[in-house]
Amino acid sequence: MKGIVIIEDKREELLAAIAAVKVKLGIADVEGKGLEIDDIGIFQMGFELVGGISLFFAHDLTTADKAIEFAREKMQQGMVKEVYVLTDLMFPLLKDGSEQANGVSVILDAVEAGFPVSVCSDTDHHEVRFLPKLCRNLQKSNPSAKINLVLDKKDWKKAVELLFS
Repeated sequence: MKGIVIIEDKREELLAAIAAVKVKLGIADVEGKGLEIDDIGIFQMGFELVGGISLFFAHDLTTADKAIEFAREKMQQGMVKEVYVLTDLMFPLLKDGSEQANGVSVILDAVEAGFPVSVCSDTDHHEVRFLPKLCRNLQKSNPSAKINLVLDKKDWKKAVELLFS
């Protein structure tokens, strides 16, 4: 079973990211069970089990940290064989907080855990020229790290394609 952690603070973008993952994995039309997207505000972390895939989704860094740790635990328990991380770059530390480059923390956590990660962000209004350099240096320090960047406009399909290639 695959575990996929998806981090995005905007509902429409989160739905687009989940849809891109489901299409890529061939489970777009498979009935799933778990929390609904609209329940994320009520619960700390959303999840969906569908077609042998565990999807964990979060809307802020605090919840993302919990989702990544939860996925790591499921992998250690043998319930999940591999974990992938798909994240926005700019999202708040806490729900309804101001956007910051908290995706950098997610990248660091994914690299540390050995999880492939794809960043998908609309950076036209953010100063993030440092990010490609940071990711190149992280990959040099950990050659097995797989970090994909899709910047300038959100293209979840492309980010998902890179994540699973």
